[in-house]
Amino acid sequence: MEKESSLVAEYSDFLLHQQGLAEGTVRMWRHHVEPFLLHLGQQATANGLRKLSASTVCAFVVARATRLPRSGKKALCHALRSFLRYAHVRGYIDASLVEAVPTIPTYRLARLPRALPWDEVLRVLHGIDRTSLIGKRNHALLQLLVTYGLRIGEVRGLHLDDIDWRHDRLSIRHRKTRAPLLLPLTREVGDGLITYLREVRPITAPYREIFLSIRSPHRPLCTRGLAQIIRECIEHANVTGIHRGPHALRHSVASRLLQIGRPIKEIADLLGHRSLESTLAYTKIDVDHLREVALDLPGVSS
Repeated sequence: MEKESSLVAEYSDFLLHQQGLAEGTVRMWRHHVEPFLLHLGQQATANGLRKLSASTVCAFVVARATRLPRSGKKALCHALRSFLRYAHVRGYIDASLVEAVPTIPTYRLARLPRALPWDEVLRVLHGIDRTSLIGKRNHALLQLLVTYGLRIGEVRGLHLDDIDWRHDRLSIRHRKTRAPLLLPLTREVGDGLITYLREVRPITAPYREIFLSIRSPHRPLCTRGLAQIIRECIEHANVTGIHRGPHALRHSVASRLLQIGRPIKEIADLLGHRSLESTLAYTKIDVDHLREVALDLPGVSS
């Protein structure tokens, strides 16, 4: 174990001072190299590596990759190839075994979005108690999410000045693209906001953010607080989907729009995707089970 630790430390020092890699990258590569050396057992020494075979390297990568996400698979292969090059240069192995590290296929669109069935999305929205102060705030918040597919951070960043009541428009600045987006203010969203602003939000609050805490001192809700509110609303509705976080609603809006035939470009603009590939992921969802009901989603202008 001591020799193994020494070998890892030697390799890490090489990455930092000879290759000039960032400490974060070195830590990530060590995260994959250390289990590899542990797997080799007593062979994980400068002398023991001479007996290393290509089949051993390949088998380790294949077995470990099955438990890793897409990014982890890529990091594993990069780290093992780097270590094997280093071992060859240092003379610990006679022949380079870099080619023994297999190429693990990683598909950008392989992961299914975490959408909820649309009837369950509506059950979440309609299940909120709108007679309480908290319920009125949460309903206005949820209505924004299920109508426009906003990110939690975008809801958190909404200011009073972003609502153009005269022209029935809502201005959103997407967190990732930073591009302003003008959305027609639907009746449902407008009614929810009016109820919240008139009956719940303190008039004297010194903040321009729309959504504030119910209890005094009334402060803007943080991202974590908003996410917790959404999660509790979803759990309260007893939905059957395995994903019950706030991003599930965003995926649900996108998949619903696809199901009713909205163009990919329109959905991409609404969601603030910089690449259509991000939106194309939603086309992988089987939406046959969704109901023929939906909130009216307005057109988008940017």
